[in-house]
Amino acid sequence: MRFLLVDRILEFKKGKSLIAVKNVSLSEDFLVNQVSHGIIMPYTFVIEAVAQAAAWLITASFDFKKRALLVALGTVKITGVARPGDQLILEVEIESLQEEAGLVTGKVKIEGEVVGEVDYGLCSFIDANQIEDPEKTRHMFSLLKR
Repeated sequence: MRFLLVDRILEFKKGKSLIAVKNVSLSEDFLVNQVSHGIIMPYTFVIEAVAQAAAWLITASFDFKKRALLVALGTVKITGVARPGDQLILEVEIESLQEEAGLVTGKVKIEGEVVGEVDYGLCSFIDANQIEDPEKTRHMFSLLKR
């Protein structure tokens, strides 16, 4: 099963930053019912949403010729929960960018409050043709940016 966790791209600054949105819907297959919080988006999926936003940033910054693979995470801090009806604002920035690898950071906000942070995600880059036709990826990015 494939989970696409970026619903819209609000802002893109090539080689610098990206702001995206994930709308949490009650129909999501991955929601869990926690005794203490009720129905929530699992923390791992919140972090995955940040990783996908970072991947879009890197892919678009390389003109869709490279794709990012997350290989390591530094510090991850979750301070809130995402529930159905919430809109996650995913803010990612490139801290360092080389030809073969890069470092990214990211924040997740709900109603302006930071509920998650990723400090220093290490990404390795591969040729985009190894994963999917770069034109398909470019088209998907343009749809997300509308």
